[in-house]
Amino acid sequence: MRLIRKEHIKAADVERVDVGTNHNMPNALIHHRPTTGLQAKFSMEFCLGVLLLYGKATLVEFQDEVVNRPEVQAMLRRVNFYVDPDAEKAGFDKMTTILRVHLKDGRTISGRADFGKGSPADPMSYEEVAEKFLGNAAFAKWPKEKAETIVNLVRTLERVDDARKKMESGAKSSPKASGCSKQQAVAMALTSPGSTSIGAARPTSKPVA
Repeated sequence: MRLIRKEHIKAADVERVDVGTNHNMPNALIHHRPTTGLQAKFSMEFCLGVLLLYGKATLVEFQDEVVNRPEVQAMLRRVNFYVDPDAEKAGFDKMTTILRVHLKDGRTISGRADFGKGSPADPMSYEEVAEKFLGNAAFAKWPKEKAETIVNLVRTLERVDDARKKMESGAKSSPKASGCSKQQAVAMALTSPGSTSIGAARPTSKPVA
């Protein structure tokens, strides 16, 4: 994604994309021509295709309707996913990915990453985690105000004396909240009755540096 943004690469300008990894990654990313949202989650071709087309790969993109759009199916056929010798030599303690984007004007733009964004070696910032959380919350049809309250609370959680007071706009008061810790109060607000779970979208209690 960083390469696409840095070089201002547009899907319409792309002739072909070569993406090379070690041989372990194709064992997991097994769907080269996905037709469902579930298959798309295990497809390198789809992930690169939607990043080029839409500049993002969120829950919205991993829906059957999006996967089967003509422009998506056409784009993923331009992606060549293969085992690269250099990625293989890098070792299996990394997720080395070598990218070569061949443009219609004859240029080739290349990039390499040894670790995925969000890994300990390349962590997401708090703002990036919050953006993902807000997107997932919107997908789950959570009230925007409630989601933003959680983001703002967690940002300063370690400095909050009573998390329950700050969560009043995000969840109803509950007898079970009495005496709970700050982290428990946040968790209760996230999973309060009538709320839609958004699972792994929750930011952690501390900003990721």
